[in-house]
Amino acid sequence: MAQDGNNDMMEEEEEEEEIDEEQVEDYCEMLDKLGNFPEKVAINSLSMAAEDFDSSPKSAAVIFNCIRSRLVDCTSAGISSPDRKLPLVYVLDSLLKNVKGVYIDIILGDAADWLTAVYNIFDKAKKEDEKARLKKVWNSWKQFGVIKDDERWRKIGQCFLTTESSSSGGDAAAAASAATNSSGIARNPDGSLKLPSKLRAQMQILLDEVQADGVDELEKVSLERLADINPSLLQQIKEGAEMELQDNNQNQSSGQQQSSSIATASNNMPAAPAAPISEWSKLKLNHLEKSHDLVASLQRHVRSASQQ
Repeated sequence: MAQDGNNDMMEEEEEEEEIDEEQVEDYCEMLDKLGNFPEKVAINSLSMAAEDFDSSPKSAAVIFNCIRSRLVDCTSAGISSPDRKLPLVYVLDSLLKNVKGVYIDIILGDAADWLTAVYNIFDKAKKEDEKARLKKVWNSWKQFGVIKDDERWRKIGQCFLTTESSSSGGDAAAAASAATNSSGIARNPDGSLKLPSKLRAQMQILLDEVQADGVDELEKVSLERLADINPSLLQQIKEGAEMELQDNNQNQSSGQQQSSSIATASNNMPAAPAAPISEWSKLKLNHLEKSHDLVASLQRHVRSASQQ
């Protein structure tokens, strides 16, 4: 019984053993020797040293703070260099995947802060390759089951998601703006093209005619989408629609003038045979031929545009 009691006391003493100051100094020295290159042997050595305290929240927190302080340091000579950050990230990654224990909650509990801090350091220094490697580490935590909660994983990596969103939105807006500028058509705040109602209706008619043959229903594009993917084609449709409206206006004006002249003349002259329309027919046919040529040309373009 006495033997068993001694064994229990020894186990309690082993469980209660904490990291001492000398061990902390040795560990910090090992961290500082990492330098700019994430050598696997050095990272494994740091992981093995930390493993002795994987069941001690207090000691594990001390080790984590040794790493974290160097990660987020932006002022100390040497340590603050952006080139020193990635090897330290790999040490934390090794603790999460290989040592585990109490390190998981300690490291991930603060990950949103230190991960963002490191990201910002890389971003300020224009270290695109390092940012990509940092993101790869974050992605691996989900891939290897370090973080099983998707919402928590996304919250920790918010710096990447926010940047992707703003970048994507900014690139899309810039591309749309450039495309619209090249077509010469501005946009309304809601993104629609700023066009007179009659012109827009005529452009839509022409676009529908262009897409009526050889374009799958699901692949048909709107005027706004066309502005993004093929502004030159949009400009051709606009010019064709303007020409059509101009002809319609001229025809209406000519018809009104002719009706007025006939009405005036009829009051003073006997009825006369209708004026020959051969010239108008010729003009109408020429216009139709041009329209058909335009439509055929636009159809070739829109088939290509709808596939983008």
